[in-house]
Amino acid sequence: SALEEAYRNQIMVGKFPACVLHLHLPASAVDVNVHPAKTEVKFLNEKAVFDCIHYGVLGALNKTQDRPQVQFRKPAVSATAPTPAAATNPVTAPRQENFFRTMSAQEYNNFTTAVKDAPKPSPLAAAAVAAAVERTAISPIQEEVVTPRPVPVPISIPAPIPVPAPAPMPEIIEEPEQITIAAMPQDIPWRFVGELYNSYILVEQGDEAYLIDKHAAHERILFEKLKANQEAISSQTLLTPITHRLSPDGAAILLENSALLEELGFEIQEFGENTVLIRQIPMDLDDSQAADSLELLATDLLNGRKERKESIRDELLHTVACKAAIKAGWQTSEPELLALAKQVLSRDDLKHCPHGRPICISLSKKQLEKQFKRT
Repeated sequence: SALEEAYRNQIMVGKFPACVLHLHLPASAVDVNVHPAKTEVKFLNEKAVFDCIHYGVLGALNKTQDRPQVQFRKPAVSATAPTPAAATNPVTAPRQENFFRTMSAQEYNNFTTAVKDAPKPSPLAAAAVAAAVERTAISPIQEEVVTPRPVPVPISIPAPIPVPAPAPMPEIIEEPEQITIAAMPQDIPWRFVGELYNSYILVEQGDEAYLIDKHAAHERILFEKLKANQEAISSQTLLTPITHRLSPDGAAILLENSALLEELGFEIQEFGENTVLIRQIPMDLDDSQAADSLELLATDLLNGRKERKESIRDELLHTVACKAAIKAGWQTSEPELLALAKQVLSRDDLKHCPHGRPICISLSKKQLEKQFKRT
């Protein structure tokens, strides 16, 4: 559960993270008296272990530069029959390191036959060479070594030297230490190129080109902004309340969770059979999207997402951020596109939208040159 909490809002719906955890704990931190047969153990402080895994994984995810690259499809190899010229002059493939796996049956037979027919060394010659080597190793070295004898050196004791009185030490004035601050590495400048299909922002930075999904980026920015504000979300009162008819279950679940909806900026009232009256909506939400947002909120609540208040709030914030974000296909001004690109390139936490889709993908200069056959 700690791993899933760290990946929450960063992975696609229906996908689940998997990893291998290797924990080092002192023996005193484990309770072995949980099961009479000692087949199960328990952490004495489960919350500390949970927080360690959760924040460790979350920190690693935030540090990772997770920008997937554009993948080009490799050209398919045509399976045509070989021409007569190719059959007459076959091209031999380069031999690999493990050449036994690439040898044909005929080549392998020729190789084994050549090994069998190779001349073998004479046993008498091998024994003579071995005996000669053994005699050389055993025979001692008959060389006389002359060891020099030590010559006694007369020891003379010098007369004592009078020690002068120590001179007074001059007063040392300490100068303030100068601290040199190293210059921070400068970020690589980037250039706004344009927008593709009214959906993707194209940015050039060094030898990399980035495609930014403007809807996913704006949705994530709004979600983080709403999530950081633990107080009630700012709302706007509608001059003309909106009436909206739902299913019986949808209307009932929204009225039951009216207090939670007020924290998210909605104020609703019962207005007849299966109908609610919308009086307030979040400040970032357009009034034309209020009814659709309530439908999605009712669906989330009916799908059983009621285990934890934080999870419910996150799911509702997903809906509010998605409805309030810039949509793909909309005409967006250049200052707005520049502001989105600046946020994505300067922040490490903007990698996926709240639903897990990537925000930014990269396309390197080398990949383009390879496609144009320049390398």
